[in-house]
Amino acid sequence: MSNSLTAFSTSLVHADRLIEGTKTGRGRPTSKEASMFVASVALTYAAWEAYVEDAAVEVSAFLADNIDPGRVPASARSAIESVSSSAWELTVHPGWREIWKARVVALAKGDPNGDQFGMNTAGTKQIELLYSAVGVSFLKKTTRDDRKELEALIDARGKVVHSANTPESFNKQAARDYRNLVERLAIDADATMRDQARNLVGHAPW
Repeated sequence: MSNSLTAFSTSLVHADRLIEGTKTGRGRPTSKEASMFVASVALTYAAWEAYVEDAAVEVSAFLADNIDPGRVPASARSAIESVSSSAWELTVHPGWREIWKARVVALAKGDPNGDQFGMNTAGTKQIELLYSAVGVSFLKKTTRDDRKELEALIDARGKVVHSANTPESFNKQAARDYRNLVERLAIDADATMRDQARNLVGHAPW
């Protein structure tokens, strides 16, 4: 398990506490309960986005520190070269390994000294763009249905944070389903990225 997945699992506990703090059984949720469900979705999404960003940084750092230059994936090479084509910077200082790590950090979390602001949404397209710089596939084992559900979560989260309103049909099961979705996606991504990194380097990052 990556350090990123460990932190993600800890973050999900806050969403779990909100969900568990409501009544069980059937029936329309009270306005207070509905607000707690919506808050849990916001926390679920926040944990998901943090995992996507943190894992990109963790995996790229492992690869940059350990990979043979001839095995750097083409998409990662393109990301490195997009930052600098200077022979000195690539080979001497700071070196292509450090450039690679810094590029992924900028794409994931932003660069206060540059024009990169990091991820603003952890949707499928944004994830694929970020991980092309890492050099591994985050969504390699993600099904089409799960991709659709992830986009539904992002849409629900967007409506909540931008309107501060509770969707009328929102309920405890919807909150739990979103939470379980991102947990499953993160666990699968962690495993497949570990395998891809091991294939590139020769040993696993975790």
